[in-house]
Amino acid sequence: MKLNLRHWPFMRLIRVAVAIGCFYAYFINSSEWFILVVGIISLLQAVLNTGCNDGSCEIPENSK
Repeated sequence: MKLNLRHWPFMRLIRVAVAIGCFYAYFINSSEWFILVVGIISLLQAVLNTGCNDGSCEIPENSK
């Protein structure tokens, strides 16, 4: 899998920001494990570019 860091739409950046915020909130109050789960899911969605219906947010592949 090739990770293209040059083309990160606004929603992917939002997911990364949510994940970072959840990780920060978890480390402040470590008894809230649900926040950690939400952060991990958000980070996975941002890195793997998932979360949109019918693949409408997928990065188009350039065929050469």
